[in-house]
Order: sequence, then C-alpha cells, then structure tokens
Amino acid sequence: MKKKSPEFSIILCTRNRCAQLKRALEHYESLSTEILWELIVVNNGSSDQTESVLEEYTRNSSLPLKIFFQPIKGVSHAKNLGLSHARGDVVVFSDDDCYPSVDYLDRLKLTFKDSSISYCGGRVLLYDMNDRPLTLQESSDYKELKPHRILPSGVIHGANMAFRRLELLKINGFDERFGPGRFFSSGEDTDVLRRMSLTGYAGCYDPKIVVFHHHGRKTKKDEINLKKSYDRGLGAGFCKLVLQSSDGLFAAKHFYWHILKMKPRRSARQIFFFGFFAFSCRLNTNRSLNEHPCNSLRKHIEDT
Repeated sequence: MKKKSPEFSIILCTRNRCAQLKRALEHYESLSTEILWELIVVNNGSSDQTESVLEEYTRNSSLPLKIFFQPIKGVSHAKNLGLSHARGDVVVFSDDDCYPSVDYLDRLKLTFKDSSISYCGGRVLLYDMNDRPLTLQESSDYKELKPHRILPSGVIHGANMAFRRLELLKINGFDERFGPGRFFSSGEDTDVLRRMSLTGYAGCYDPKIVVFHHHGRKTKKDEINLKKSYDRGLGAGFCKLVLQSSDGLFAAKHFYWHILKMKPRRSARQIFFFGFFAFSCRLNTNRSLNEHPCNSLRKHIEDT
C-alpha cells in the first residue's frame, strides 16, 4: 500500500544553535493535530552538537523527522535544500528559536482551505519577556494581500510563513544571495514574498497562526547589530526589485518613500547596500524577475 504524502512540510534550518534547536523540537512534539505532516530539519554546516541532538531525536522521538545536511553556509541554501525534499502540498518555514502554538497546523489548514491563497504568514510573539521586543509581528488584524503588489517588509516574517509548494517552486524558491550566512545577511523572506505577489499570487496575514520567538537578544547592542543586518538585506532587496521589476520607476519611488521613514543612519546604510548590490552583481535589467541564484534547488526544478 502506497504511503500517503503529508499535507504539510515544516522546514527548520539551523547552524551551530543546538540548544535553541533542542528547545524548538520539544515544542514541536507538543503539536496537537490529526493532520499528516513532516518536519524537515536542515543542518547548515554546524560544528557544535547539532548532529548529536538530531540523532537523539531520530532514535527517541515520535516526531515525523527528516534530516538533511547543507554544507554551503547560508539560510537560503538550506531552505532551498529543504524545499527540494519536501513532500507536503504546503511548505512552512520557521526558525530554530521559534515555538509553534499547539493548534499551529490546524490553523494553517483552515487558512489554506481558501484555494485563492498561495502564501500566508501569522503572528510572531515574544516568548521571553526579558528579551528585547524585536523581530515581532503582533498585529491582531487579518490582512488580505492582493497580487501584483510590492509587499512592505515585516508584514509577514520569515519566522512564520507558508507557501503552496508548487507555486514556490515555480518562482524558483529562495534567492541564495540573501539571508543569514550570506553577505546580504537578511531579506530572503521579503524577497520571496514580493516575488510571489508580483508573479500574480494572492496571500494573507492571519493572526490566528502563531509562533513564539525566543530570540535571546537582551541588550541595546544586540538590537543595533540586528538592525545593521536588516539594513544590508533591505537595501540590496530594493536594488534587486528596481533593476529586475517590470516597473523599475515605481519600485524606485517605493524605495524613496521607504527611506524617508527611516532614521538617517539606517537610511544611509540601506542606500549604500542598494548601490553595493548593483555593483557587485552587475544585474541585467532584462532578466526575469524570478531569475536568481537557487543552486540548491536547481536540480529538483529541472527534474520536475
């Protein structure tokens, strides 16, 4: 008898954060659902005890766990590898320091019952009240995200986002120039969400889909360093959007109004990385909006 495919594939990528990963896996064991799902963990070249933690869970846990190793440093490389192995109709991305609510999968299933929804995100709440209130999405308002729009960064967070797998494959997954572990050290989530929208897919923000972020940042210095990382991805992401969009002038205006809202130092950083991205990549404005490095996914796309 043929084994049924899961409805959902949850993908976690981790690098040298074995303690955070172990706590996250403990919370995934607490999910309450009748839905068939799988948990894909991609070890992104860890040199700590991550491999031992995963081996222990493979032996002793009832989690529907699959483990893959991505030696190339970069969360987008890891996400694309996880995506290439996913079997669920919907792929869900979260972080190794985030904990899902017990009804997480059931809430996702309710959202994707609407066949017009190709992607979605939900709330990201603070787990430890001693951590600084960063990287959160606390809005309790449902938002319809219409297609052919430039989505603002932060409407949906990479710590809590989901896609119909085939649609995500059609836009070639994640741009491997972006995200933690790469020079442009953030923005892989914003980039993929914008491409989904600009390709013509509709999505939503549903506050009933909840994860809790246990990020551990407690000092002002932690906050400053995080924002510096964000500025790299924001500037580079807007540059890609301007140079590859079918309406580059409109995208440039969007970047201009975005910059005006930022503090001067952050604006300057984003403008610098906007220019640096254009210089380093030598982008051709005639290339497709969807064309970008996705080598960890390429063979899978060619085979499908």
